[in-house]
Amino acid sequence: MSHNAAWPIRHGLNSSVGGVPSSSQWGGEVSRDSLLGALDSRPQPAEGRFGFGAAIIAFLLGLGSRLNVQIVGFLPLSELAILLLAPLLLPQLMSRRTTAVCKVALALALVSFVAQVSTDFVLLTRLDLAARGAARLTVMIVMIPFFTWYMATHTVQKIVAITIGSIPSQILSAYVLRSGVLEGREMTHGSASITWETHWAFLANAAIGLVAIALYKNWRTLSYVAVAMLGAGQIAMGSRAAGAAPIAAAGLTAAYNAVASRRMRVPKVSMRVLLTLAVATAISCFVIYEGYRYAATHDYLGQRARTKFETQTKNRFGLLLGGRAEAVAGAIAIYESPFAGYGSWPVDSEGFYYKACELMDKWADPNYYRKGYPLIPSHSHMIGAWVEGGIFASVFWWYVLYVSARSVVAPLLNEQRLRLWVSITAIALSWHILFSPISGRLRTAMCLSVFLLERRSALLAGADVRARVPTPAVPHQAWTACRG
Repeated sequence: MSHNAAWPIRHGLNSSVGGVPSSSQWGGEVSRDSLLGALDSRPQPAEGRFGFGAAIIAFLLGLGSRLNVQIVGFLPLSELAILLLAPLLLPQLMSRRTTAVCKVALALALVSFVAQVSTDFVLLTRLDLAARGAARLTVMIVMIPFFTWYMATHTVQKIVAITIGSIPSQILSAYVLRSGVLEGREMTHGSASITWETHWAFLANAAIGLVAIALYKNWRTLSYVAVAMLGAGQIAMGSRAAGAAPIAAAGLTAAYNAVASRRMRVPKVSMRVLLTLAVATAISCFVIYEGYRYAATHDYLGQRARTKFETQTKNRFGLLLGGRAEAVAGAIAIYESPFAGYGSWPVDSEGFYYKACELMDKWADPNYYRKGYPLIPSHSHMIGAWVEGGIFASVFWWYVLYVSARSVVAPLLNEQRLRLWVSITAIALSWHILFSPISGRLRTAMCLSVFLLERRSALLAGADVRARVPTPAVPHQAWTACRG
C-alpha cells in the first residue's frame, strides 16, 4: 500500500474500534489509558511490511545527512538527493493529505524565504551570498513536505534506521566530505579542531535517541535512568547542552505520564498537564544546574570545566549567555535594526562582536576580524535569521519552537513508543534553534514533520474513537422525575 493510500486509515478514519469502554462506565468521560489501549488493540491497516529495501533507503538518508558537497554553499548528500527526487514526487508532496499536515510550516517557511530574498534585493547583496541565503530556505521548503509524506507510515522504524545511518555519516564527516563548519573553523583558526564537544557528542546523541525508543515501551523506568545516565556522561565529556536535554526530558516525561494517565480525552492538553510540566521543568533545571555546579566546582569535570563555569557565572549575563558573546552580538544587531535585516551572510562592519564583548566585560578574540569571513555573529538559527532577513525571516523558527514545546505536552499517536524520544528531541531541537549556528536542516525537517504527524494523528484518532463511544442512556425514572 502506498503512503497516500495508507494515510486515512493510519489517522483513524477508516478503522473500527473494539473494546472501548462505554462513556457511562467512566461517568461520561473516557479515560486516556482506555482510549490509547483501544487504539493500540484495534485492527491496524496494511501499511505494507517495512522490509529490507525500505530500511536501506532510510539508512541511506541518515548516511548522507552529514556528508557534504559544495554546490551553492555546502549541501549534505541526503538533501541533494531529496531535491533531485522532489520533481518526481510532486503529486505526493503537494497532495491534500500532505499539505493538510504541514501547511502552516510550509507557509511560514515561504514567508521567511520572501523576507530574506526581499532584504537581499533591497540591500543589493552580493549575488553569490544572496544565492546561498535563498538556497538554505529553499531546501527547507522542499524537505518539509517530503518528510511529512515520507514519515507518515512506519514512523518509528524510519526514525531508527535514519538515526543508525547518521552514526557512520558523522564519523566519516570528520575526514571526508566535511561540512562548511569545519572548513570555516580551519579558515579562521588554522585548523578544524575535532573534539567530543564539537563533533563526537553527536554519536552519543544518536545512542540516546535509540535507547529511548528501544526501552521506553516495556521498561519505562529503566529508559529514564538510561537516558539520564547517558546525559550525565555527555556533561562529563564537556557537552553540557547535549547532556542536559535527555536528563530534563526524563523528568518531564515521568511527570507527564504521572498526570496524563488520569481521565482525560486523548487530544486534550489540560491545564493540569501544563502546570505539572512547568513545575517539573523548574525542578529539572534546578537539579541539572546544582549537579553541574557541584561537579564543576569540585573538579570532577576537570580544571577547564571549573574555569568555564566560574567565568560564566560571574558574568552579568549569567551561565546561559555568559559564554556566548556571539548571541549577544546578534541581539545588539537586532536591537539596532529590529525590523530590517542586514542581508545574507552580512559582514560585521559595525563591530557588533566588539560591542558585545565590551558589554560583557569579556576578552575579544583579535583574530575574529583578521581571519576567515567576519560575519555578524549570532550563534543561533533564530537570531541569525532575524539578523539576516529581518523580523519576518525569523517567523518560521518561532513556529518550530512552538511545535516543539507543544509536542512535549500534547498526546501522540505512537504514545507508547515515541513519548520519551519526542521529549528529548523537542528539547534538543529548541536548544539547537536558539543557541546553535550549525546547520541541521534535514534533522529539523524530519523532527518537525514527525511532531506534526503525531499530533494530527492523535487528534483524528481520538475523535474517531470518541465518536464510536455510545452516549450514556438516561434512566427512564430520572427522566420522568425531571419532567415532573
